[in-house]
Amino acid sequence: MAGKASFNAQILEGLGRQD
Repeated sequence: MAGKASFNAQILEGLGRQD
């Protein structure tokens, strides 16, 4: 679970940077 949360956090951060 923790690993998945970290992965999602990285994706959201990447999307935020792109946006």
